[in-house]
Amino acid sequence: MLGTDIDRTFPGMWPVPLRPLPDELLTSWLVRLARAHGLRLHTFCSLYWPRKQMWNRDLDRFADSDVIAVLAEHTGIPYSDAYDTMLRSWEHVIFEKCQTRTNSDWILPVGIYHRIRRRHGLQYCPECLGENGLPYFRKSWRLAFVTCCTKHRLRLSDSCPHCGKPVVFHRVNQHQSLAQCPFCDGYLTSRIAPTTCDELTLTWANCQQRVLESVLRIGYAEVDGEAVRTQDYFAGLGHLCRLLAHRDLRSQRLRLAISDECGLDLPAIPSREHRSLIRFEDLRCDNRAKILSLAGWLLSDFPRRLARLLEVSHCPDSYWLKHRDLSLPKWISTSVTEIRRR
Repeated sequence: MLGTDIDRTFPGMWPVPLRPLPDELLTSWLVRLARAHGLRLHTFCSLYWPRKQMWNRDLDRFADSDVIAVLAEHTGIPYSDAYDTMLRSWEHVIFEKCQTRTNSDWILPVGIYHRIRRRHGLQYCPECLGENGLPYFRKSWRLAFVTCCTKHRLRLSDSCPHCGKPVVFHRVNQHQSLAQCPFCDGYLTSRIAPTTCDELTLTWANCQQRVLESVLRIGYAEVDGEAVRTQDYFAGLGHLCRLLAHRDLRSQRLRLAISDECGLDLPAIPSREHRSLIRFEDLRCDNRAKILSLAGWLLSDFPRRLARLLEVSHCPDSYWLKHRDLSLPKWISTSVTEIRRR
């Protein structure tokens, strides 16, 4: 329940009940609502959620039902529409569960420490931000498999093109554009960040993303003539991407084998002491685009290209099939088993 003092601020419907824009991220919507009412973001949040620490965690992942209920009530939209701005709305679609205590599959981490975002976990398309004079941030830009804007055919950026800092739009002064960097005041829309991806990799990354967008839209993927439900398809794709993100020698051989077959660029997997596994979601946008291109090439003629890779990469079945002790979707495990029987 809202307290009496808060009710007197804007009782009932808010004077400017902005609805979320298409694919808008929860925090982007919150920032626009605060600005529309002439309030600083933290003032706005403390008025309506006085007992909640809103910005010391990843709000797009962790906002609770009270936050969503208040937003729905005061903007006059259905609860489901407000809930849809959260990353959790992809549960049972892209992943089983949006984790609260650990990192989630397919969600880019923002690395909050003492309210400071240290990771490049929010991407953007500079052309999309500059459209219609109304910059806002998309929910899909937090997904690890989204590396391109299929509308503008651009590789997404994950940092300020001027100072290289992570994108932290909620810290921008309320009189500045959401498309500005709070650290250097540079415009995210004024310069397209350079990319290490070659043209072939960008083409494959763009095509692969169109395929994934289609899978999300229709609810299944077609693999070797069989329909595979969306969540199973993304589980399998995630397994392949995480294999390709390993630093061990077998993964290096696997990346080289695919690159030799198709001519795609190799990712630069960063070193990390005492860890052989780099999470796919931890990689910057260019390297994720390269890995997705390799995986996309493999899946575009599945399982025939998989059979070829099993032959040339010399990786044991256990390497392909083991995934954090979880059961893999049958469309991958069955293919590996059948190929080995031939």
